[in-house]
Amino acid sequence: MSTQFQNNESITPIAIAEAPENGPAWLLPLEGNWFGCTVQYLKDNDGSLWICKTAQPIIGGMSGSPVVSDDGAAIGVVALANASDPEDDLGSMNPLLARDLPGWLLRNLKPLMKADQR
Repeated sequence: MSTQFQNNESITPIAIAEAPENGPAWLLPLEGNWFGCTVQYLKDNDGSLWICKTAQPIIGGMSGSPVVSDDGAAIGVVALANASDPEDDLGSMNPLLARDLPGWLLRNLKPLMKADQR
């Protein structure tokens, strides 16, 4: 770990949770001001996280940005952008943390996961 990270007491880990079947979420753009979107857990389509109806476009460079549920838990990671109108239902499939993180990592993070999502 870097010394900067080790000495930064302001870093607070956030919980990891299952994504809602359909609901509001938040994305973190490059400028650092969260914006809203709609997410859907696609159980019948490989369990991906569908991101659509974004308040701002998802642009290049946002890959790896967190997707956070309306209650503040990390649910996914931005991987793909949709080039069409951000307000329409067309979106993109993105990784779902509870499904796509390696099992060993999830086991180590289990104490951070929301109690109601275990």
